[in-house]
This record gives sequence, structure tokens and C-alpha cells, in this order.
Amino acid sequence: MSRVIIFGGKRKNACQEQDLVDALQRKGIESTIWGKKELLSGTPGDTDLFFIRNLFYSSIDDHANPENSRVIKQLRELEESTTFLNTIDGLLAVRDKLAISRVYRDLRIPFIKAEKLTNDPNELVKWVDEASERYSTGVIIKDQYGGLGKGIIKIKKQGTKYLCDVSCVVDGEQKFTNESWDGSELKVFFKEHMGDLSLMGQAYVSSEYEFREPGKSESIRLLDIGQNQYLAMARRATGAINNVSLTKSGEGDISEASIPEMEVDVSKRICEHLGLFFAGCDFIRTDTSFFRGDPQALYVPADMRASTKVSFMLEINGIPQYGGIQELYTGKCSITDLIVDEITKYL
Repeated sequence: MSRVIIFGGKRKNACQEQDLVDALQRKGIESTIWGKKELLSGTPGDTDLFFIRNLFYSSIDDHANPENSRVIKQLRELEESTTFLNTIDGLLAVRDKLAISRVYRDLRIPFIKAEKLTNDPNELVKWVDEASERYSTGVIIKDQYGGLGKGIIKIKKQGTKYLCDVSCVVDGEQKFTNESWDGSELKVFFKEHMGDLSLMGQAYVSSEYEFREPGKSESIRLLDIGQNQYLAMARRATGAINNVSLTKSGEGDISEASIPEMEVDVSKRICEHLGLFFAGCDFIRTDTSFFRGDPQALYVPADMRASTKVSFMLEINGIPQYGGIQELYTGKCSITDLIVDEITKYL
């Protein structure tokens, strides 16, 4: 009989993984959670399903060379004989926020263009100065392999000052600040907080909401479950950096969001292409007419250029947590049950 193996943690913060196991077992489906120990010693059956969850990225020490990870090597061996709901290739692809842009272009998906940056402070400030002449709304510099808003700065140059919205980790805790720095102070920040990161830079693309509400920002998280079920939330913040951690810190809020057909189509195509059964796609909904003076900022497929209302792919989370969006849908649906319903189609 088939069973579902969930690769994830067993600590208190792994409650979503245990919820999935419990829901599967209520349907009479054998299910268990494997940590690293079980992964390295266990043997799945030929008919088992393997669902990678929250231990995957934390098991990789060097995201630029993930195949060196012992866990990845073991997962690769298992994938040869076991059905994986979220493929290893897909999960690795979406973690590299720079390389994934080539996939977006191949699939003709609108996205915010990006470029590789050095982490040398002098060169970074030089890039900010040059890019500020091309991008009227400022720039974003962030960790190419980062997540949860760690290691990201939005910069708007104003005269000799750099107006910055910062998200970084200080003494093990995430910190959000707004700063007005000169060039020397900005270099100090780059050295102290971004010196060991693989960096990328891109235009800061304001959402349509931000043009209506200056000083605020909005991004959309679309949860894709089996390319069949879709839920969405809007994340709004009082600053430029917009993510779940920020809204949880009290600097913003979340709400239910409509789900345009375009976003469903994009999510479905990219998830099917990458082999992602369950993913979170983040979009910036904006009006392209605002960026006619910044033609290098955005990639818009030819068949969409007649439309000004476009949802641009910001990034994909291959292992999304869904506690926040579940709060919005309490009493309407159980995301855990939706996931389990889609899993059963593979058994």
C-alpha cells in the first residue's frame, strides 16, 4: 500500500507537517514525517509519495553549489525510484532568484529584470548611482538565494543622500529600519550586512496600490495547490519591503485578494514546468504605463504589451508556509485538507 512520506522537521514549529500527516491518516492513508536521520537511513517503497517540506533549504550549506549537500545527494538517489510531489530540480531552481528569470523569459512570463552584482561596497554604491539614473522609483539589492526578507535593501537616491528601507539580520534577529545615509554610511552597511551574500540588483517596481497610497507597498501571494486549487492574499506594508515577516512585525497587514486569470495561468505554467506540486507565487500588480520611462526594468511578453494592467512575477516560494493565509480563510476552507485532497490524486 502506498504511503506519503513528508520530509520536514518534527519540532513545534513543524505543526503544518504534522497537520498533513493527521489529515492523511484520517483518510486511511499511511503517512509519516522523515527528518534527516530517517532520510539517510530509510528506504521508501516503490509506490510511496515523497513530499519535501521545511528541512530542504536549511540542509544546504552552499546554495551556489547545492549538489554538494549530503541531503541533496540522498534525495537525488530516492528520486530515481520514488515519486516526488515537489521535484528537487524545481525547488533548487526557484531558490536562485537570478537564474530563475531565464525560465520566466522562456515561458513568456512577465517579470522584473535583475542582474548579478559584486558584494564589494565601492562597486555596489557605484551601481546604485548608475542604476538610479535608469530607474525612477529606486532600486532593490538582495540576496540571490535569500528568503523571508533577509538581506534586502531598497534604495532611492536623493541628491547626495540614499533613502533606504532595510531588512537584515542583526545578532540573530531580523531588523527592519528606514535610514538616510550618505555614500560612506551605505558602504558600511554593505560591508557589515551583505559582505558574505551573493547579491543581485533590480529596479524597485511600485505596485498600482503604492501609486494610490504613497509610502506603502503591496505584493500578492498566490498559493498553488496541485495546479488545481488557488488561494490568494494581499500583503500590504507601511514601507517598501513587503513580506510575511514584516507584516507579522506589525508594520503591515494581510487580506484576501482576488485571483486574476492571468496569475492562475502563470502559476500553473511555471509550476508544471518545474514540477512543483505546491508553491507560493508572489506577484506585483502594476500599471506598465508608469514605467514607460524605465524600459530596462521589466520584461513584458509581446502579446501582453497592449495591456497596461500586468501582474509581474516577483519570486516563487517552493516550500511555502500557509498559516497566515489560512487565517484569512478560516471557516471557508482548510488549506491542509485541500493539499491532502490533491495528494490523494497521485495514489
